[in-house]
Amino acid sequence: MYNISPEFIQQHRDELIRAAEQERLVESLRAEEAGRSPVNVVIAEIGRQMVTIGQRLQEMNDAPNRNFSES
Repeated sequence: MYNISPEFIQQHRDELIRAAEQERLVESLRAEEAGRSPVNVVIAEIGRQMVTIGQRLQEMNDAPNRNFSES
């Protein structure tokens, strides 16, 4: 198997964290350029997630009815 040193793992983890922080900064700058405040960006994301959850719940609710009516 592979012999990966703890230092290598920590270095890789640090690089991933830096990349994620950079991505957040870029998204924040884009939102500012578009005239959206960070609060509005968060609210919009929460709204999108709520719609997705609602769609999944509706599909779960409709699934038993479809199976029963197809029999």
